Amino acid sequence: MLLKCALRHEKDKALQTLTKQKREILWKDPEGPWLERAVARGWANYPLFSRIDPFLANIRGEDRFQKLMERIKRDWENFEV
Repeated sequence: MLLKCALRHEKDKALQTLTKQKREILWKDPEGPWLERAVARGWANYPLFSRIDPFLANIRGEDRFQKLMERIKRDWENFEV
């Protein structure tokens, strides 16, 4: 589907498809949710996840995502070098 949209120069539709596919990978990963594992391993870029990454747009409204963002926001704001 993504390739089909890309070949037709349907950028918005291609991004929606990619976002849907990424959403499925993020939350339905058989080894555990990818995003939660990334955060657990220290990759918790709050600004990127919460508002910048367009591929996370479809899951930003989900309760599970919002709870994860609350947690990493605290970590992000309290981070010291």
